[in-house]
Order: sequence, then structure tokens, then C-alpha cells
Amino acid sequence: MIKYSFITDLHCWQFSRFGGPSENGLNRRAHEQLATIKRALDISRDCHSFTLGDVFDKVKPEPQLEKALRDIYWKAPTESNTLLVGNHDQNSTEAGDHALGPLAFENIEVVEKPYVWRTSIASKLHEVWCVPFRPGKASDWLPDVLEHLGVGEDGVTRRSPASGGSVLSRTLLLHLGIRDNKTPIFLKDSPDAIDLSILRKLCSKYSIQAVFAGNWHDHNVWDEGDLLVCQVGSLLPHSFSDGPGFRGVVTYEPETSKMEKFEIPGPRFIQIEHAIELETLPNGCSIYLRWETSAGELATVRQTIVELVDSGVLVAGEALIKEDKSLAKHTVAAVAVSFDEAIASWISERKFKTEVDRKSVLARVQGFMK
Repeated sequence: MIKYSFITDLHCWQFSRFGGPSENGLNRRAHEQLATIKRALDISRDCHSFTLGDVFDKVKPEPQLEKALRDIYWKAPTESNTLLVGNHDQNSTEAGDHALGPLAFENIEVVEKPYVWRTSIASKLHEVWCVPFRPGKASDWLPDVLEHLGVGEDGVTRRSPASGGSVLSRTLLLHLGIRDNKTPIFLKDSPDAIDLSILRKLCSKYSIQAVFAGNWHDHNVWDEGDLLVCQVGSLLPHSFSDGPGFRGVVTYEPETSKMEKFEIPGPRFIQIEHAIELETLPNGCSIYLRWETSAGELATVRQTIVELVDSGVLVAGEALIKEDKSLAKHTVAAVAVSFDEAIASWISERKFKTEVDRKSVLARVQGFMK
């Protein structure tokens, strides 16, 4: 029986923050990333593996990192490896203008243009429609892309597996966020996302049974019986902005519609405010800790972090003075007469770690809210 596996948003890079010692030209964080990816591909044994974009964090990774990552995919116990180009991987949508070209090798296929991946079992075709990232509003360009992918070699539009004769299943892969009615307001108009309602209609039109997407880092699943939609979520969190949640591999059997999830140990960026929260740190992971505390407890917390690093509980950590939100709560919540005024007041009074142009910050936030 055919089986797919999905990982996404690896953001491989030699991050300097908490980078640690270097070995073979790669720092500690880079080696942690590579080890996590290897574990994920080992779990994907005998699967057709798909990586759904943002393999690298930027478009010019160091050669040592590219070579090490290519070797991991090449030696993986998977049936095949297909990598989609994400927004972080590319300079443009021109052919070859991205970071993934050097990874293409024998059992590693790089998808830079929309493409239908096919495999056959017992004379039945299984299709995977691969759609790498492209700029622009997704709801404008995605329908045209799927229309193009749905046209067979004979020029006939294959709007359902039945019309194609031998196609047994059809799965869609994207590097886009999936929006629903619970999506935060500041993401509601993001061009690099598609509304779930629009996606449903497109999948119905082309008889697509399942969608797996990268780009947004939080894991989410919508299972509506005839359509399974999964925002896979980043395998590798790379900063404290990546909150808690599932980090791992998703597998899928298109003949049975069975989906499974496998948590993969790796780097985790954890924020706490109280010592008791240390008891909830995930086991088997590389923990980077941010501990917010009062000014009076700062020295004690810093010493505790040093001891936790020395004992191997943490890889690294930092202590910050917790922001006093009482004044901001008063001025914003009690005094502001509109949402815009509340945002402006909050930005004007917030303590930033470095000096910033507060007018530019306000303009950017207002742009997200439109």
C-alpha cells in the first residue's frame, strides 16, 4: 500500500544566536537541525517523502549545510524524496532562482514549478499535485494553477479521478497558510494563505481527497469526511516566536485516507515565568529557555539557568525582566475609545529591546489589520 510522509518549514540555517561550538564548519544549532531531519526521515521509512517548502531560512545557505542536508535525504530509508520550493528558499519564481537546486540528486526531486507527481500500483495511478510557493494573493493565482494541472496530455481536463480512468487518488500539496474563522485578525488578509472555504470548492472541482500545506508554523487539521486538510506545522522551531505545539512528521495513506502524526524530538524554544514550569519541559529535546522574572529575582534566575545548562537540562537560556503590563493595561483598556487608539497607545508606551521607529511600527501593524 502506498504511503506518503510530510515535513515542512525546516528553516535550516547557521543561526548565530545560541549557535554554540562549530564542528566541520557547522555550529551546534545546525547540527541539531540536521539530526532532527534525519530522525524525521527515518520515521518515514518506505514512504514517499514530501517536504513542503522553506527547507532553508534564506536563499544562500553555506555549502557545508547544503551538502550535509543532501546526504541525509540521499541516504534516507524513504521510497523517494520530493522538495517543494518555499518563499524563504527563493529569490523569484524564475527557473533555478532558489536555494534548492544543489539538493537535486538521484532520489531527491526539487519542485520549482507546479507539477503532478505520479506513481502506479496495480495499474492504478496515485497523483500528488505539487504547488510550490509563488508571490501574490493565493486566491487569485491558485485556481489557474490547478486548472492547468488538471489538464491531461490529451488536452482533456481531468476534473475527477473517474474521468481520468486510472487515477485512484489525488492529493494536493501547497506552501500556503490555511485560514478559517479562528484565524487571528492580523492574518486574515495575508496573501500567502488561502481561505478554507475557497480550498474546499477547488478540491471538490478536481476531486482532490486531501491537502497538506506548509508555510504557517502551527499545526492544524480539518477533517470533513470527503476532504482532509492539514497544516502540517514546522518541524524545526527556530525562535521563541514559534510556540508550543506539534513538531513532527505527518503520514497519509491515500487508499484508506488514514493520517498519523509522529512527534520528533528536536530543538524547542520555551518561555516561562515561574520555576514550577520547569517540570513541564519536554523530554528528549534540545531546550532553549527564556525566563521572564522580576528585577529583584533576575540574578537568581540567571544562576539557575547556568546550573540547568551545566547539568544538561538546557542547551542555552536567557533571563529577562518581565514587563510590567499594569500601566499599559490601564491606558489601553480603560482610556482608549477605539481599537486603533488602543493599538497606538500600546505601541507608544511599550518597552522595546532596541530603539525603534514607533511610527513605522504603528504603520506596519495597521497594515496587517486592514
